[in-house]
Amino acid sequence: MGRRLLSARHILTAVLVAAAAIALLGTTADPDLWGHVRFGQDILASHHLPGTDAYSFTSDRPWINHEWLAEVAMALAFNVGGASGLNLLRLVVIGLSLLLVWSHLEDVDDLLRLQLVAVAGTGVLLRVHPFRPQVFSVWLFALMLWLITRAERRESMTPLVAVPLIMIPWVNLHGGWIVGIGTLGFWIATRVAFRRMPSRRVALLALVGVAACLATLVNPYGLDMWRFLADTVRVERPMALRGGHVRCTLTDASGGKLKAVAWRVEGSETGKRLMTEGGAIHVVGRLKPDDWKGREGVEFEIEDAADPRRL
Repeated sequence: MGRRLLSARHILTAVLVAAAAIALLGTTADPDLWGHVRFGQDILASHHLPGTDAYSFTSDRPWINHEWLAEVAMALAFNVGGASGLNLLRLVVIGLSLLLVWSHLEDVDDLLRLQLVAVAGTGVLLRVHPFRPQVFSVWLFALMLWLITRAERRESMTPLVAVPLIMIPWVNLHGGWIVGIGTLGFWIATRVAFRRMPSRRVALLALVGVAACLATLVNPYGLDMWRFLADTVRVERPMALRGGHVRCTLTDASGGKLKAVAWRVEGSETGKRLMTEGGAIHVVGRLKPDDWKGREGVEFEIEDAADPRRL
């Protein structure tokens, strides 16, 4: 009976690991992928960050490229190994993330440990299947949680010293550092509120939080990075049209405005987001000529919209 149970556990583990590996090994080209690679190649060729986006209709406006470091890494991977190089970089970052899960489960027996790592890999699949800069955020968020749990287990402040240090690359890789700062702040606040600790330890925790925030200023744009991420595209003057269409004006942080329309979105999540005037929004679509009633101009045709707070 014991052998059968052991054999069943081995089979279950093998199936879970194989399924997770097959799912994670495959990838698809995200629509933004080649833009990220191109931007990274431009940075490598010019040895500086461009102040404007030469490939955008807003090329006359200042540009904060908050993912420049991820794009340089992606460009290097592509220059060396093409599409396979990109996928290899993606798999290395995923592997580093899952290695942290493995390390965290040090008190769990090896078979269950493998099963849980496989489940974790499957759990982040939607975030890491296409290669985007957010893959780096998955890794660094896992690293931050690993450091926090190390500090908890050892009842030591030493692991937390590294938290501000990981914020430096994170702020230059992807905007997910905001989630990291929020999680760190929540953990510090709950620890101080619900645990009795010496005032010296409270001060040290506060210092870690402040240092982590200040570390995010170590980027080419300084405070402008904070301002950019605090303000994104917003919707102005949304208007519901007959046929379930929505017409609106999109504005960005620099004050630029662009007329936009979304077809047949009444009752959909996209339609609801577009009808929320003043709300921050991320949109996907395409530019098209606008010659209605003899006018000459451009209009943005919205295909999808998302709340940036849920990304």
